Amino acid sequence: MDSPDIAPQLQSIKAHLDLALLALEALTGISSDAVLKTAQSLGLAEFFGDRLSLWRIRQSSPLRKGKGRKNLDIEEAQAMTLVICSLARQYQGQIRQAIAKLEQVSLQRQSLHREPILADYLEQFNGSKSSKQTTTLAESRTAPIS
Repeated sequence: MDSPDIAPQLQSIKAHLDLALLALEALTGISSDAVLKTAQSLGLAEFFGDRLSLWRIRQSSPLRKGKGRKNLDIEEAQAMTLVICSLARQYQGQIRQAIAKLEQVSLQRQSLHREPILADYLEQFNGSKSSKQTTTLAESRTAPIS
């Protein structure tokens, strides 16, 4: 059991890690399989061996409805941080592109929804589209025009 003085920090860490992973998923369109593959390549399969173990760790976030299902320990938080950093490194170009567009739109005081990469991100992150209806930016670029 966590000591009372670090419990608030652990809750905050859990929430931030989950949000960072959600943001990466929304921006890049990666799936839980990509998260698991990255964890395996980093030698972290003991923490993220399958989708169920990943789901259980993510349920530790206080922002999720199923919170409290699993307490996130320090080693799991470190492992999740390494996976998130590795994924962010892999998708650095896409992340930088989105940030550049965000800065541009903000300077022009325009709606974020005017830029496809930002609109797609917002829709994915906020869950306003079902996964079947959502087309990622990468898919829309490679999709044939009919």
